[in-house]
Amino acid sequence: MNKNCFVLLTGLMSAGKSTILREYMLNFKTIEFTRPPVEAKFQGKDFEFLDSIFAIRNRADQKVYNFYELDAPTVKKWIQFISIADGIIVVANINQKIQYSKPKALLDVILENAPNTPILFVIGNYDDYDAAKQKVIEDYRTDRVKPDNLEFIALGKGKEYFDDVYGKRIQFDNNVLKSIFEYHFSSKNDRI
Repeated sequence: MNKNCFVLLTGLMSAGKSTILREYMLNFKTIEFTRPPVEAKFQGKDFEFLDSIFAIRNRADQKVYNFYELDAPTVKKWIQFISIADGIIVVANINQKIQYSKPKALLDVILENAPNTPILFVIGNYDDYDAAKQKVIEDYRTDRVKPDNLEFIALGKGKEYFDDVYGKRIQFDNNVLKSIFEYHFSSKNDRI
C-alpha cells in the first residue's frame, strides 16, 4: 500500500483554488508536504512549489495525502504532475468573467495524461447548484470521464471578511472543506 498519495488541485485561473487551499490550511491541521516523485526543470532550474501545498494524514488508512496546486496554463506545461496524481480536484467557478484558458482544454490535458484517475469537481460561486453543475458538465464536457471516476461537490458561495492577521479571507462551510480534502479521496482508498 502506497503511504504517500498525491492529489493535484487545478482549475482555470481565478477559479478559487488558492482560496480554498488557504482556508483549509488556516482552519485545519496539516503536516509536512512530500514533493511528488517527478523530475521537472524549467529554463535549467528545478521546479519548486511556491505556495498552496500541504499534506494531511488520514486516520482511517494512515496514508498521507499531499495536495499541490497548478493552474490551467501551468498544468499544460507540467503534464508529469498530472500523470503521477492519485486524485485530481478541479475547482470550477461558474461566474468567472475572464478565462485565460478553456475548461474543455484543461480536461483534455487531464484525460490524456491520467485517464483512470478519480476527478472531483468542486463547484463554487453559484446561485443554483443544479444549473451550475449542468454548466460545468457542458463546459468541461465531463461525459468523457469514466462515471466511476467522476464526482461533483457543492462549495457554494463563501462569505468575505477581513482578518487582522491574514487580511482578506473567504469563509466557507468547514464541513465542505473537510469533505473536499479529508474524506473524498480517502473514501476511494481501494483505488488510490
